[in-house]
Amino acid sequence: MYRNYYEHSDHEAIAKLLLRKSFPRRWVVSYDDVAAIRAMYEGSQRQSYALHYTAQRRYTGSEIMFFCNHLAVPGGLVAAA
Repeated sequence: MYRNYYEHSDHEAIAKLLLRKSFPRRWVVSYDDVAAIRAMYEGSQRQSYALHYTAQRRYTGSEIMFFCNHLAVPGGLVAAA
């Protein structure tokens, strides 16, 4: 959705903000599952999943969701590294 708006540095800034110990809110973000994004959110809880797209063409994308470490999430998630 924001592919044409945010730059890589914007995503880095968001990750740094969310990962600060002083950040006051619980959060969840999702992205395409790529190494650069995994590195930005290293140390947070995460879960990979498949997402089926059908808007312009049918395909299955590999996605990843990250959760703040102060959030209780369902079992089966990969714990913070």
